[in-house]
Amino acid sequence: MSSEPGEFTGGGGGGDDDGGLPTWIFDLKPLVDYVSLLVDFASSPLRFIRRRLIPVLVGGIFGFVFDLASIISRPFGVIGESLGAAGGALSTGLTAIPDAVASGVVSSVGLLEAVTAPLGPIQPFVLAAVAIVAGYVVFELSIRVARGLVSALPGLSFVDGFLSGGSS
Repeated sequence: MSSEPGEFTGGGGGGDDDGGLPTWIFDLKPLVDYVSLLVDFASSPLRFIRRRLIPVLVGGIFGFVFDLASIISRPFGVIGESLGAAGGALSTGLTAIPDAVASGVVSSVGLLEAVTAPLGPIQPFVLAAVAIVAGYVVFELSIRVARGLVSALPGLSFVDGFLSGGSS
């Protein structure tokens, strides 16, 4: 048996029949990944940390940040959905009024949602502010119409005082 350069033919106990490597050496093959990992760490600890540890840490940080952003954005989604539901309920309540007014309200709500869509997370606040202003305008108009009707009817001056805040 001639040996090639670099080939182990030496013995020791536990060798196989042809005088080659001991059989227990082949049982160590599953440890190759662990040994190479330890060799990488021992040869350059900083590079090992950069390659193995930093991606895990950055992934964990990004996961936490995105989960936190999702938790923070949920209330904004609820506000947008509730405003959409209010727009739908408002359009349902306006069915007694001619279709032109109802479709105008629905298209206005849709237009406001479309115009404020590029605002991203600020959209619910803008829609809420517009809804508050629109509600205030409707309230003021209804008070003025009620005052006009009350002043036109005799004997209801006490209601006019109530509507104007105590002064007539």
